Amino acid sequence: MKQLTSSSPVLPDSGVARFLAACQHQQPDATPVWFMRQAGRCLAEYRELRKRYDILTMAKTPELCTQVTLMPVERFGVDGAVLYADIMLPLEGMGISFEIQPDLGPVIHNPVRTMQDVKALRIIDAEESTPYVMDAIRLVRRELEGKQAVIGFSGAPYTLACYMIEGRP
Repeated sequence: MKQLTSSSPVLPDSGVARFLAACQHQQPDATPVWFMRQAGRCLAEYRELRKRYDILTMAKTPELCTQVTLMPVERFGVDGAVLYADIMLPLEGMGISFEIQPDLGPVIHNPVRTMQDVKALRIIDAEESTPYVMDAIRLVRRELEGKQAVIGFSGAPYTLACYMIEGRP
């Protein structure tokens, strides 16, 4: 099993090389292409999985997350794979319980409303609080073999704070 690290060589003319060049304001050999929310309505295989699994189950199961993340790469040959995740995932490690309700979105079970609630929040470590994300990243990188960039995302502190306080969209 090949272990990729952040120091893995970048293949020339690969999705990784294109993406990194563009991020560094350099001219890539071609414009890098990826789709935001790329695992979605346009992919029948994704819709089939969604009939069996909810969003959080897919995001928290490294094998399912990897499968969904790779779908658009395999179908469209894009330069980057956007990791299948949700911006709310770090909140559980902070002590915030939530669910994603269909046709509504994230709903916080224990909104932060008092100073005591704020003091109860935990500072998280990604490896400890979201090990499934880290495992999925490792699986995706292994499958991509350095040919495409792995693109992650997260909610900005203000966005997450708004959800924690308001409790829902």
